[in-house]
Order: sequence, then structure tokens, then C-alpha cells
Amino acid sequence: MELHCHLDGSLALEMIRRHTGKKVTMDMLCAGESCKSLAEYLEKFKLPLECLQDKAGIRDGAYTFLKEAAKENIRNIEVRFAPMLSVRGGLSCSAVIESVLEGLEKGKKECGVKYNMITCAMRHHNPAQNLQMLYTAREYLGNGVCAIDLTGNESAFPTWKFVDLFTEARKL
Repeated sequence: MELHCHLDGSLALEMIRRHTGKKVTMDMLCAGESCKSLAEYLEKFKLPLECLQDKAGIRDGAYTFLKEAAKENIRNIEVRFAPMLSVRGGLSCSAVIESVLEGLEKGKKECGVKYNMITCAMRHHNPAQNLQMLYTAREYLGNGVCAIDLTGNESAFPTWKFVDLFTEARKL
């Protein structure tokens, strides 16, 4: 079982190369020992996120994510994903979640890896963006989505600023 695995932080190197058309190296994706902060570490997510801006990239990312998990003998995985980071390409939050679920479902059928998805609110997003994601994700609760989480730069955006979001999540 694998818990707390971020989709955008776990994309296969070949998948990233395929979708960006760039000669991506592991150094471009991994924070080295010289990494001094979470903010610096989070910069490494920018390149993989380029792959998750259209339905095909999102489906392929989720599918290859499960294929890679199966290679590591993982049979159950909890995947975290921030849908609002993929709406920049013009997709709706629903289209993003559905694309992830389609890729995960294909991987599950092919590899036998069971999954649950936790949708992540982003600390740097405004309350309206995070509420939009919450309400959209609620539509998929029990159908692939199991929870909501909060991710991002904790020092710049303290947790107490998100009490209203999680109060609303609890109501739902």
C-alpha cells in the first residue's frame, strides 16, 4: 500500500518527455541535497504540471502513474491531486477530475492496482478557487474521490487561513 503519493510529483520520466517534447532529466525533476526550503522543492512540480493541462495528458499521467505503481508491487494507492492546477489549459475542474479518474480506471483494469483519490486545495489559491474545487470534488465522492486535503507552501500560507474551507468540507 502506498499512501500520500502526489500524482504530479510521481509522473514517469518518459511520460513527461512525451508530453512536453523536452529532453527532461531527473535533475530537472528532483530536488537535490542543496534544497533549502519547501518553496524551492515545490518548484520541481512545474515541469510535470505542464503535462497535466489537457485531457490526454491528464489521462496518460494517471494511467502511467498506476502502471509504475504496479511495477513496484503496490496493490493499493492513495493518490493526491490538485485539480485546479490543471484548469489553466481551459478545462473545467470536473473535466480534470474525470480525466484523472479515466486514467486511473484504465490502469486499475490493466494492472490490478486499486486507488482512491484525494483532491487537494492549494494554499496559494484564493478561497473561491478552493471552494470551487471542493464543490466539484464532492460530486465524485465515493466514485474515486475519497477526501480533500491542503497542499503547498505552508510557511507562506498558514493552515489557519483555511478553516472556512474545511468547515465547509465537513458540512458536505
